[in-house]
Amino acid sequence: MGVIKKLLGRPDHDDFARMMTDFLRASGEEREILYDRESFKLIIGGEDKVHFWLGNAYTQYLAAPRKMRRAVLERFSIVPTANAEIVPAAFAEASSGLLPRVRDLGYYAMTKLRFEVEGLDYTEPPFKSFASHLAVGLAYDRPESIVEITRDALEKWERGFEEALEIARDNLWNLSGGKFEQIAPGVYLSPWQDNHDASRLYLYDLLWHLDVNGEIVAAIPNRDTLLVTGSESAEGLRVMAAICEEVVQQSHPISAIPVVLREKQWESFTLDVVHPTFEPFNKLRIYEEARDYAEQKKWLEALNSKREEDIFIASYTVLQDKKSGALLSYSVWVENILTLLPVTDEVVFMRDQKIVAKGKWEKVREVAGSLMSAVDLYPRRYRIDMFPTEQQLKEIGLFTK
Repeated sequence: MGVIKKLLGRPDHDDFARMMTDFLRASGEEREILYDRESFKLIIGGEDKVHFWLGNAYTQYLAAPRKMRRAVLERFSIVPTANAEIVPAAFAEASSGLLPRVRDLGYYAMTKLRFEVEGLDYTEPPFKSFASHLAVGLAYDRPESIVEITRDALEKWERGFEEALEIARDNLWNLSGGKFEQIAPGVYLSPWQDNHDASRLYLYDLLWHLDVNGEIVAAIPNRDTLLVTGSESAEGLRVMAAICEEVVQQSHPISAIPVVLREKQWESFTLDVVHPTFEPFNKLRIYEEARDYAEQKKWLEALNSKREEDIFIASYTVLQDKKSGALLSYSVWVENILTLLPVTDEVVFMRDQKIVAKGKWEKVREVAGSLMSAVDLYPRRYRIDMFPTEQQLKEIGLFTK
């Protein structure tokens, strides 16, 4: 590694892969280790390969204080070996280590795409979605790692997902002693810092006793942060949005989009455009969607290349109003081009490299919905192979300078 990089403390991907390989060797790994630069991962072993993606380790390494960086490398040097091991074969032995694991729904969708692009076998783990953008699955908690439970494991145990999830819920409840920290009037922060704070969102009854103004609103910007406030507290929501903006940029991000608890169920929490915290949360939503759509676009384009298909993966583009600072997302619908279109605030229609119309997403769906076929993807996309008629463009909104 160059002198400047050492002084700045910011290795690039190749540098980090070499560092991680050295630590794996130092921890006793004797199998072959190959570096896949394009996918930023290490491939460990011969026939029974372990694919160790380096993204999370790299993010945590850069975020850690310099004196803690060696500890990050040491901790992750255990992960490939640990994850290669099978969770206990007997359910009686494994059940005490089961925990629910709340993630953003995009995690499952992106993993599936990534495996398909790289030609790896993929069995989708059991999970159930809620609040439109979150999901809860199962994990086996180990001292050195958290291992995702697969459908194969449930079949071997002869247990259903819901039964195992209920046991996992009880286990997490038993680990959740102590009180939330009140960080501002009516705003609470989870205190556990055990990699399962966000998953405690699934323990809705753990939050019932919190004194909030209105309905219970929560956000999980990363796996170590669960924030709670009230739906009628403008100041509480402002504090939540500010913390989310900072934390979601740290390691293991999940989602800064808030949810509200209604009759034991979490739902997406929406604010009216005139609410004083609409713009802060709208900014968080748009940046989160932009991040997810950008990653999805990368994998879809790689899949198109692998299949030799010619499908335009439209971008999710963000604009900022120069006067107000408000953000807006838009996508482009081009005539005579087979397209996978993301869901955006507005859609721009182009013909012969010129904008001919544009309109709000809801209006586009109302007028031209018959031309849009939903695709089994998350975040959502629609397959477009026809262009609206002149009358439809007029109804959507012809473009004039």
